[in-house]
Amino acid sequence: MKYKIYNKYKIMTDKYIWHNLETSNQFYSTLQNVCKFRKKHLLEKYNQCDLQETMINSNIYKLNNDCLILIFLHLPIVDRIRIERVCKRWQKVSQKSWHNIKKLDLRNYTWGFTSNAKLKQINTVILNKVLSRCGKFLNKIYLEKTFCEGRESALSIIGNLCPNLEIIDVSYLQVPSTGITSIINNCHNIKKLSLDCIYLFDTDLEKLFKVNQQLQFLKLVDIKISGKCLLYLPSNTIKEIIIKRCDYVCDNDVAEAITRLNNLKHFIISECFDTLEKTTKAIGKYSTSLETLEIIGKSSMLQFNGISHVITLSNLKNLKVSANWFICNSILCKLSSHCQQLIYLDLSDVPGHFITDHTLAAIEKFTKLEILITRDLYQVTSNGLLHLYNLKQLVCQECSFFDITISKFIQHSFQLKILDLSGCRNITNVTLKRAVTATNYRTNNIILNLFIGGTAVNLETFKEVSPFLQIYNTDSRYKEIFPFHPDSILI
Repeated sequence: MKYKIYNKYKIMTDKYIWHNLETSNQFYSTLQNVCKFRKKHLLEKYNQCDLQETMINSNIYKLNNDCLILIFLHLPIVDRIRIERVCKRWQKVSQKSWHNIKKLDLRNYTWGFTSNAKLKQINTVILNKVLSRCGKFLNKIYLEKTFCEGRESALSIIGNLCPNLEIIDVSYLQVPSTGITSIINNCHNIKKLSLDCIYLFDTDLEKLFKVNQQLQFLKLVDIKISGKCLLYLPSNTIKEIIIKRCDYVCDNDVAEAITRLNNLKHFIISECFDTLEKTTKAIGKYSTSLETLEIIGKSSMLQFNGISHVITLSNLKNLKVSANWFICNSILCKLSSHCQQLIYLDLSDVPGHFITDHTLAAIEKFTKLEILITRDLYQVTSNGLLHLYNLKQLVCQECSFFDITISKFIQHSFQLKILDLSGCRNITNVTLKRAVTATNYRTNNIILNLFIGGTAVNLETFKEVSPFLQIYNTDSRYKEIFPFHPDSILI
């Protein structure tokens, strides 16, 4: 058919050309117009042909099903859905190509989107369509963004279609109890669970913990629990617990749970109203293997007797008690005597008048300390900073240090990788010049990353460089810092 159409137009145009053209210029001009005319009509005819005829002649259609599956395995989610519309054969083959998807998240790369705007259009209808194909193969799911609609039923869909999940992170979904019921009934191999829900209670989580005795990591945010559900956590496997903004948490209930969790390695409880003094006491007595501890209450009133129990944790590596007013020289001295494994210490919100040169002298006794987070050290002098020369990272935001003090510190801190001076308004270009000089003399090839946002530094007039100095005009005062990843605190 297509060849007949082509020959018909060829005969007509050939007669027209040879009988009416007189010059070569006219020939080429007319030939160009005729080719456009011929192409237009041929395309119109071809568009009406059966798609099957085109596919039969294409090379990809000649591939067997196994080869097609190998190709489809490399496609993002959106394209796997689209190719099902090509033909019935491709639809069947495509549905066999989901077995390699073990993890589902909401990244553009995973879905094949080019912008975040399209990503936000994902709803539970789309989620159901995708999970009906790959849900039984998934062992990790991260839904850390809010759906545009139908978000309440997301966890129910996950529970019904993903029975083999080991990691569930729905930290930004509002999940009703029906969603948890679906997980309870179908998902019994969970090892890592992260929930940010406002409609869950202790009884819901109690049932979930009972059927998941391999749980190792638990994160609960904005949940109306007292902490009684923690009594049902598997004591042999649970190693990390994070509780944030759970205003109904009771000190007694959490303390009782701690007495059973002897293998706990990381414990974070923050922005809860109770003082947690009994919890701290239980941690000091029973959590002897604890490596990371963060206790920050909204009331900021963890008493001296409560925080003093921390000194018994000889394996402690990361400590953050930034909103407690009862960290003083005597406590730090006791900590330095017993907690010699400490690597990370965050005192960022301890009032400045509690931290003096004597405080830093006590901190110097932490022989393995690498990272210190502080703020507003207006009582510390250059002599006090002498005790911190072995640090790898120092955050001293909103301090009253002058150029001469910081310059001297940089000159003697050969291991220093990060120095955050955000909000230190007395720091000028003088510090940068001396930092260039000091780092040029480094022989260990360690690069100093210097943060000078909110200072008096003027980078437009500063042109000196050093291969071992990186300057960031970034104010990190409002950046949240986590003890789990100390190497990526600021960068």
